[in-house]
Amino acid sequence: MVYWFRKSATRWILTAALGIIAGVGFWWWTVPRTMPGAGSARGIEGVSTPGVAEPGSASETSGVVGNPVAVRYATGFQQGAWDEIVNMTCWMQQRLMRVQIESGSPAAREEARTELRKRVSNRYVEGNQLRPEGVEDQYVFVSDAMIELVGLDAGRPSLEQPTKDRTWMRVSYRSRRGALRDDKGIPIRSITVGVNVSTGDLVLKANVIGNLDIDRNSISYDWETAGGSRKG
Repeated sequence: MVYWFRKSATRWILTAALGIIAGVGFWWWTVPRTMPGAGSARGIEGVSTPGVAEPGSASETSGVVGNPVAVRYATGFQQGAWDEIVNMTCWMQQRLMRVQIESGSPAAREEARTELRKRVSNRYVEGNQLRPEGVEDQYVFVSDAMIELVGLDAGRPSLEQPTKDRTWMRVSYRSRRGALRDDKGIPIRSITVGVNVSTGDLVLKANVIGNLDIDRNSISYDWETAGGSRKG
């Protein structure tokens, strides 16, 4: 009798314990959980608030998508990758092909490439100004700027080649001295620009005034509270 009672009690305890374990496991599986480092709340078109990238790179936070061609193009200016810029630019490749066909000379093609490398690398004080028609790309993607991916859309229609997409980037400057200037010569703290990429994975209208799509409503001059240098 005692043996039977002990055996029944042991069986009941084991059954209860298994039931508790199963219940806890079910709760753990079904309860909503937030993983460390999860993306922030999403905004318009499913784009989340981006994180700040280090100079020479572009942030790709959760929910933010950008065309790798546009990203490499922007960081190429920061890193001085002039040959890569030339190789990624639609009209520059067309010019090199035209020189090759018309001259039949590899030397002439290389001379044209050298001129294009010089064009994308040159920066002049008088060129560093956002005008109504735009600004050349090297004055936007300076070496110490921080670039954040903020969106991707269908791009601008009616360009020289069919547009695959357009990557929007927020460019923030670390100092007033190295920042892009507006039409009045005032240093801009941050600005959002769009890079159009063709279906052939080349940047359209690159390194010409008016190439980048400029969101002028995004321009910020808030140096004091945005972490920018007051003196630079």
